[in-house]
Amino acid sequence: MAISGTHGKRTLQCEGSSFDGADPAPDADKACFCDQKKQFFDKSFVSATKTFWKSSQLESQSEGELKRTAEHSGEVLKVTKEKESSAKESTTAAGVENDKAIADI
Repeated sequence: MAISGTHGKRTLQCEGSSFDGADPAPDADKACFCDQKKQFFDKSFVSATKTFWKSSQLESQSEGELKRTAEHSGEVLKVTKEKESSAKESTTAAGVENDKAIADI
């Protein structure tokens, strides 16, 4: 559940932007209701709930970024190993040619 106060407004749209972008169930149908008499939720509960969903959203984004970073690191490591291997082969081939040239001299 995501909770928001009206901040003095008389209306509030039932959409993610009204809840500071917090979406507890992305792509799922939602239902909104009003607690005009504040019988169910006080300000501290509203604040704590918003903080929870913001944190959850940031955690999810961070996990995605970590995954992309790990994938990128893996690709960098793969390319680095390929270049090192190629450099070793070039160095070895150059050394063999150099040894042959010296032997011919």
